[in-house]
Amino acid sequence: MLCYKYDDPHASFDFNDHFDDQHDPVPDGFDENNGHGTKCAGEVAMEANNSFCGVGIAYDAKIGGFQAQMEGSAGSEMQYYKHIKSRSETMGRNGKGSIFIWASGNGGLLRDHCGADGYVNSIFTVAVGAVSNFGLSTFYSEACPAVMAVVPTGGTSNSPLDRNVEEQSLVTTELDNECTKTFRGTSSAAPMAAGIIALVLQAIPSLTWRDVQHLIVRTAKMSDLMNKGWKINGAGYHIHHK
Repeated sequence: MLCYKYDDPHASFDFNDHFDDQHDPVPDGFDENNGHGTKCAGEVAMEANNSFCGVGIAYDAKIGGFQAQMEGSAGSEMQYYKHIKSRSETMGRNGKGSIFIWASGNGGLLRDHCGADGYVNSIFTVAVGAVSNFGLSTFYSEACPAVMAVVPTGGTSNSPLDRNVEEQSLVTTELDNECTKTFRGTSSAAPMAAGIIALVLQAIPSLTWRDVQHLIVRTAKMSDLMNKGWKINGAGYHIHHK
């Protein structure tokens, strides 16, 4: 995740050009395409009472960022230090396991299937999709058996309930000391899930990575009841690929 507004240099790394400061992930020069991580970071940890953009879900959390072209090296770096990774391993947290939040993907309109994503399908990750303000499956959120939960964010579904209805705005940080109200997609849903889990670990830091997954499964509520395909699995839980 590349973010300009990071506040923990020990959780940050520049894999591309770290000759001056390897713990400074801010790229040289301004590029509006580099704002993705800043938006994610704002959802998780915007300061409370900042009177500017809003407040992060886990506003006491510290944010780190990294700049990388090689995904594998970025994923392994600082695995013992960071507690939660929102990426859009079982090591770390003194053996309790780091928590990986992975966006299911935005190719739903093209019928892309998140089952083709090895990260999403890993047993060690929490795959998160997106639903609309009404809890209905968005047109872009990819579906597959690995999706563990969904989070309400911007975007409409194909349901008549969502048509001609104004979407609620999700406010978060933007580059150049600005705010944005248009950050949507599973990339927006995943950091919201990360913020929620950060609050859980703040309250109960002894939870393992597997405990967190069980907590999600046991507390998630059914969404989009009009969507066909709901089944009950062998453990008695309602499941749906979306």
